[in-house]
Amino acid sequence: MSAVDVALAINIATFNARIALGAYLGGIVTNSLGLIHTASVGVIMVVAAVILTAWSMTLEKRDQVK
Repeated sequence: MSAVDVALAINIATFNARIALGAYLGGIVTNSLGLIHTASVGVIMVVAAVILTAWSMTLEKRDQVK
């Protein structure tokens, strides 16, 4: 088994785990807050992802300057 095969397997496994985690968190939100609040929680998660992406890009640019 090559490194490429292992990397692809890890990528697919991570993708599937995140789908399962999203379904689990959606179920928790639906049970505790109601179906109407799933969109609000989704917006919060997207904003958090944008912030983390911007932070990651800032760190990457800082490392390239050094």
